[in-house]
Amino acid sequence: MTVQARAKLDRYERGICEHLVNQCGYDRRAARLLVLAFLPVLKLQDRYDSCRMWAERLDEAKRNGLTPEEWLKRIRKIRGGAERAEIFVNGKEPRKIVAAK
Repeated sequence: MTVQARAKLDRYERGICEHLVNQCGYDRRAARLLVLAFLPVLKLQDRYDSCRMWAERLDEAKRNGLTPEEWLKRIRKIRGGAERAEIFVNGKEPRKIVAAK
């Protein structure tokens, strides 16, 4: 798991760390490293879910050996499928932009 160097977590990310410490039994350093490792996943997702839910997801991912890279690959695969499904439902190809000559 590669971890990005970053000076400060934002409020939402600190909330996830707090839940990892208080609910999942992580020490502060391990919680911070886990959140930092999965930051790319968090950045791709909406922040509608509670910090507690994200703490549980990250804990489960770690326990199951899921890497951030595997999770990102799955997100991209699902999003790509959704885009293709939208084209199929609408029955049109996406508009192509052609440069003027």
